[in-house]
Amino acid sequence: MISPVSRDGSGTMGSALNVNGDDAAAAIAVAIGATELLLLADVEGVMSDGVMVSSLTPAEALALIANGTAAGGMAAKLQAGIVAIEGGVRRVRISDIGAIEDLSRGTTLRNTGD
Repeated sequence: MISPVSRDGSGTMGSALNVNGDDAAAAIAVAIGATELLLLADVEGVMSDGVMVSSLTPAEALALIANGTAAGGMAAKLQAGIVAIEGGVRRVRISDIGAIEDLSRGTTLRNTGD
């Protein structure tokens, strides 16, 4: 387990800072050359008009963020997923805990053409 905690530059040890876990996971996935990253959420996947979106490209994900469909924590997950894709991770899934056993569950983010 890796805890997404950091320290600022004040003092000897600095103050503890909470780092966004999705950003930390994306950076680690890129650093180790992962082929897939699963970002856990409290919903089955990215929702649009009450329906789960099964697959998105980074451009489509950015559009959902821009138009407000994906906001708050989901926007953060999509942004982290885009960073992972741009860093070489082939597939990012956003889903709930059930996605650990069900590889088809959730919203899949991947590059166009993959």
